Amino acid sequence: IALVFDAYDNSDGLSKIITTLEKYNIKSTFFINGEFIKRYPSETKQISIYNHDCASMFFSAIDLTDGDFLIDEDFIRRGLARNEDEFYQTTKKELSLYWHAPYNKKSNQIINAGEKTGYLYIDIPEYSESQLENSVEQLISQCIQNLENSENAIIPIQVGYASTNVQTPLHPNLDLFICTLMKNGYEFVTVNKL
Repeated sequence: IALVFDAYDNSDGLSKIITTLEKYNIKSTFFINGEFIKRYPSETKQISIYNHDCASMFFSAIDLTDGDFLIDEDFIRRGLARNEDEFYQTTKKELSLYWHAPYNKKSNQIINAGEKTGYLYIDIPEYSESQLENSVEQLISQCIQNLENSENAIIPIQVGYASTNVQTPLHPNLDLFICTLMKNGYEFVTVNKL
């Protein structure tokens, strides 16, 4: 299983996430956007210092499929490059060449433009915790049920509290979530090891 953490515009819970991952010796992939990096440079460094895989989530937290912008290869290239620059200026490290569009809003044009820039698009599952309004136990049960049909899986978790109405964010219960999955025989890896 690859736990992936999306860092948009809120760092609430990040220290607890990193502490929990360290407790279980788990390395994860963090998809970080440039606005998060600019707002939270110390937190971005913290992710990097603990050697988690850091990948791109474009520079701005915008819906790239919305139609408000002229989305072409140049636009995608500039958004990814700007994110790389912000990350390097903050951490003195390079982002991995993985990315996904903000809010998982994608099209073939967006994916192809990223590939031409040298990035591999990581397809994040359709469900996300913001769509699940269950108790933590139901959320864990649903994840395990989804995993039973797959050898490898990506589980997206948002850092902070989503701007959407999330009744049960997963990150405050990450310890319970990890323990339950470990008891069910799952191992944790970064996206590049799936």
